Amino acid sequence: MIDSGGSDALWLFENQEKGIMPFDNKYFEDYLGKGLSGSVHGKRSKIKSFSLQDFKFNDVNVAFPDSSSIHIARKYADRSGSIAGELLKRFNVIFDYGNEKVTFRKNSNFKAPFHYNKSGIVLEQDGIRVVRELSDRFFYNRDENTTGADKIIVQSSYKIAIKPAFTIVELRKDSPAKKAGLLLGDVILTVNNKDAANLKMQDINSMFSGDDGKLIRLRIDRNGLVLNYEFRLEKLF
Repeated sequence: MIDSGGSDALWLFENQEKGIMPFDNKYFEDYLGKGLSGSVHGKRSKIKSFSLQDFKFNDVNVAFPDSSSIHIARKYADRSGSIAGELLKRFNVIFDYGNEKVTFRKNSNFKAPFHYNKSGIVLEQDGIRVVRELSDRFFYNRDENTTGADKIIVQSSYKIAIKPAFTIVELRKDSPAKKAGLLLGDVILTVNNKDAANLKMQDINSMFSGDDGKLIRLRIDRNGLVLNYEFRLEKLF
């Protein structure tokens, strides 16, 4: 099935008879998202390669949702999983409903590597933040009484802006963020000294998908109390 709303690359339904199983000791338990029956948990792993007609990908992220979370989907015997956003973003996809046809044309994301969020943090845009932003205006003024040179005058002011609030809604067990002391409901204020109000969700998740050992510094709002935390990203397999 094509799941354009899913953020993973592949979902596969475990089936020993078909040989669809995660590799031994090369997976980790994680929150996978929300389904019709509520939160979905399962295993995340990698597969060496995946082919879609003539298109081939290597070292692809794959998720194996637990059977209790997808019992409705598993009623369809011919379905073995889903292709989702992390794969679909590598194509321009054309759905021709009249002719029951789907066309895939690779785009600039095609060769991008597949990364995992190593922090253990799952964020959602949950409400808004009221942010005070500094705004500078520059004026040029010629001093006729002295040298005649131009002077630059800076006039600073503040404006109030409404920005999205990025809230921690899931924390993976034994993850770097969990061990550092972060909690569900914490609102991210800054990531490595960058104001979250000026970032997109994808920007933050990209920071959480960096190299092993990368230092992450967070400033968070916990029920009105501003706190600082830091942790290093850890290898997942």
